[in-house]
Amino acid sequence: MGVLQRGDRADDAGGSPDSSDFTYGGGGSGGGIAVSSTGYVAVGGVVAGNSAQGPLVQVYGPGSGTRALQGASIPFYGTTTSGGATMAYCTVTCFITSLRFITSHKLLIGFQTDKTALQGFYLYDVTSLNTPGSPGQPVTASQPCNPCYDLNGNAFGAGPAQLGFFHTTNHPLGAAFHP
Repeated sequence: MGVLQRGDRADDAGGSPDSSDFTYGGGGSGGGIAVSSTGYVAVGGVVAGNSAQGPLVQVYGPGSGTRALQGASIPFYGTTTSGGATMAYCTVTCFITSLRFITSHKLLIGFQTDKTALQGFYLYDVTSLNTPGSPGQPVTASQPCNPCYDLNGNAFGAGPAQLGFFHTTNHPLGAAFHP
């Protein structure tokens, strides 16, 4: 799997979208880094020190030095009850297959899971924060918990707002954007 470096073109027709860099790490429960043209950084990986299924996606705000977390994590590793063992987004296996900023603040995430109804591409606005299960981010086919809890039994706070979901029957192996 290749890695795009600074200056590589994501497309060849009409210029690159508002994503200044894209690097994909892969492995484990997926992972990678996406950086927007305005300095937001999305990081995908696995919850540190926990072998439970489910990937973690965190978004950090623009700035230099130590960046502030932009709200709560996107709850792909969330459970449906406090301290519960029922993972909301997968039964055993799920992966972040791609991270890509398609504008200065909209993040496209490719997500593969054994809960096939939740597999596909998720679109988030990293500047608008909502709590999963709230009126701003209600329970839907692509947002299955109300609220979502982390692996320590704490309810997720407000994180990047989900704007859309595109279901795929095949594994979403990559993300591309054509303006």
